[in-house]
Amino acid sequence: MTVTVNDILHMEGMGKAVVLAGGQGIGKAVRRIATIEKPYGDHREYCERVARPGDFYVSKCYAYQGDSEKLYEELMFMHRTRASGLVTYREALPLLCGKILSAAESCALPIIILDDDYGLTEFSYNVIDLILKDKLAAVHSASILRLLREAPGEAETAGILHEIYPDAASHITA
Repeated sequence: MTVTVNDILHMEGMGKAVVLAGGQGIGKAVRRIATIEKPYGDHREYCERVARPGDFYVSKCYAYQGDSEKLYEELMFMHRTRASGLVTYREALPLLCGKILSAAESCALPIIILDDDYGLTEFSYNVIDLILKDKLAAVHSASILRLLREAPGEAETAGILHEIYPDAASHITA
């Protein structure tokens, strides 16, 4: 159970989102949200230190205005560090030249354009919520497997079920 770019594309508020390039990468795992506050070209050492596989980048692309080559370099950094994609807004479209879109296609690195009405904070919270729910589902699955494998006593079973579903204890009959 892992959140993917495709899962994010199906979140509430994503109805007007467009996968501009790199669509074959929508199955990539999303581990965390990352913002581009320090572009790779300006802060190489820092970016290399903090980047992790599965980073899903969110940016208004202000740092690249008038410099699509810098954005291309950022995209190559994302590919090299196994990022899962880039989300930006329609206002960034003029930066997304053929070279950048071709690179995203060949790297299978999705570039997603959000509708301007979908706030960056709301989007980020929704993705974080999706990731947290996925983690919780993994914990619950592990608990259910434990129940099936170990067949603990009635009290311990009730405790485990209560962790998964707080009202479960009152509904246990066997």
